[in-house]
Amino acid sequence: MLALGLAGLGAACAPQAGEQAASTEQEAAASDAPSTEGEQGEEFSAVAMPAMAQTGWRVLGEDGAVYTTMFDADGTYRDFKNGEALQSGSWEERKDGQLCFTPEAEDRIGECWEIGMVGGDAMMQVTSDAGKTIELRQVTYIAPAEEG
Repeated sequence: MLALGLAGLGAACAPQAGEQAASTEQEAAASDAPSTEGEQGEEFSAVAMPAMAQTGWRVLGEDGAVYTTMFDADGTYRDFKNGEALQSGSWEERKDGQLCFTPEAEDRIGECWEIGMVGGDAMMQVTSDAGKTIELRQVTYIAPAEEG
């Protein structure tokens, strides 16, 4: 929605052509308004972008669906909606603090997210280029299934 891609941020961090997609990082977020507290009242503080490779992040969408983004070490991401594959593509941590997604599907548009707040209890706030802020919760990373 990650995309918060972070589903994305993750799942569906990237909007479809002409519309905002749900979810990494990956978006149909828990709240449109920025929050300074996590789910259990812990305060967020500005910190450097966490290492994203081999991490997983979840957000509860406005539609009640659970969106999850898995950030693979090879620079690819996988977005899921309620455990079902949604989309995939590549991700990049830029020096300017942006986490950017490039979806594989040609009908999807990539998007960048600023990682601004990280809190206790494995929570992270991210903000899209359009100004939408969402809270992500870190989940157990699951490596892609090996082909063969």
